Amino acid sequence: LEVLPDGTIVATTYIKYRAGPEKNSVVNTRFMLDEIDAPRRFHVTSRTPMQDTRVYPAGTVRITYRSGVDGAEDWALYRPGDNKRLTVVYLHGSFSSGDQIFTRKDIRDFWLTKILAADFPLLSINMRGTSYMSPAAVADLTDLLNDCRKHYDSKGFVLLGGSGGASSAMAYACLEPKQVSGVIAMGM
Repeated sequence: LEVLPDGTIVATTYIKYRAGPEKNSVVNTRFMLDEIDAPRRFHVTSRTPMQDTRVYPAGTVRITYRSGVDGAEDWALYRPGDNKRLTVVYLHGSFSSGDQIFTRKDIRDFWLTKILAADFPLLSINMRGTSYMSPAAVADLTDLLNDCRKHYDSKGFVLLGGSGGASSAMAYACLEPKQVSGVIAMGM
């Protein structure tokens, strides 16, 4: 081990991972203690306006974030509306992603048009690329809701989902009942 002047720790070791005449391998890693000791925190890395207004309503932004659970990167889409109204949180179905309400014609034509006509704010989350409400997804969703309260002045949330998204909406509401005002679950 070696500690550099800036506090970086360099750890070097030599291994021989196969019997035979091959040479040993050198394994080296560098890190700082604050990288491994610091608690992970939810962190929004960008808010990027969506350019294609044929698919995404004007004002829609992609929120890219790092999970406070494990540092995994994920994203959500937020479309502002009347922030005196509850924010609709769309949880996509199985084998889909966070843009489903914008890109799947039947869902877009039925749900998105109603949400836009009533000027509800909308948060559509990617949920780690699956519709299952894992412990990490629960933490990520809670952090996203808190971010919307702080950044967009969201007053409350109604979860909306179909299929796997409906199951996840019900699971989240049972696990975090103080976070949501209601659930719309279809086709569980």
